[in-house]
Amino acid sequence: MCMCRSFIVSFLNNEPDPEKDSAAVQDFFSKMEAAFMAHPLWSGCSEDELDSAGDVRSREVCHDKAVSPCLCFKHRGDVISDEKLFQKMSLVQQFISPEYLCRVLWDKFGGGIV
Repeated sequence: MCMCRSFIVSFLNNEPDPEKDSAAVQDFFSKMEAAFMAHPLWSGCSEDELDSAGDVRSREVCHDKAVSPCLCFKHRGDVISDEKLFQKMSLVQQFISPEYLCRVLWDKFGGGIV
């Protein structure tokens, strides 16, 4: 079994925990990079070639349909904060329009950024 597939299977067998999951993913990528650098097929490759190979492997892991939702796991506190921010933005949008902001920026900066 490929190292990536093996990691994905073991990753999915654990209970989701953002702290541990982040550490596990970083540890896996570090080990993967070391394995690439130590392998005879990759000796003599440039830093860019090794980075490119690592990018392919990281996409394979991070974009796996089963792993991706685990990597984007949100804490309940984040969900609550996001909801509060959304409510505040909705209130602000009731009395501040994009046109108003453009006018204010024009007046302040003389059209330099609009």
